[in-house]
Amino acid sequence: MSAAHSRSSADSVPADSAIGHGAIGHGGIGHGGIGHGAMGNRRFLHAVFALAVGWSLSLLLMDVWTANPTVVSSGQLLKAHVVVVARRVRADGDRIKVERVLRGDVLPDQELRVLNLGDAPHVSSDRSYLFALSRFRRDFELTTLDGQQVAPLVYPASPDAIEQAKAILR
Repeated sequence: MSAAHSRSSADSVPADSAIGHGAIGHGGIGHGGIGHGAMGNRRFLHAVFALAVGWSLSLLLMDVWTANPTVVSSGQLLKAHVVVVARRVRADGDRIKVERVLRGDVLPDQELRVLNLGDAPHVSSDRSYLFALSRFRRDFELTTLDGQQVAPLVYPASPDAIEQAKAILR
């Protein structure tokens, strides 16, 4: 074959057909052409990303739903003379106003002086709490367990905490 003939047959082949018939095309890398392999990789990455986002979201929801559930101390409630749902009268004061009595001989709307109320952290006057109280002369103290090293326990008065307390006191 002459050089002119081989040149003319190479010129007659379209330039883009070399890609479709060469190593990349039929038997080579990414069968079906360059564009199809990249599309498959992109779909795979999108699927992996969607799974990662879904997994992260499910972990976040499990954390939010199970974070810090209130667990009422049965020992503290059983040792207490009085168990009430009450609200602190003043943010810096030592008095609470009873809203509901679960155990004891106090009345709703009665104000009680709690000598160690300042020892309980984060007890504000803008919400109700579940208090386990022990008598101390004419006043009360937040009930603590023997050997308790942490601050006295006071519980936010959620429906769950109140139901736990009622079950313990039955």
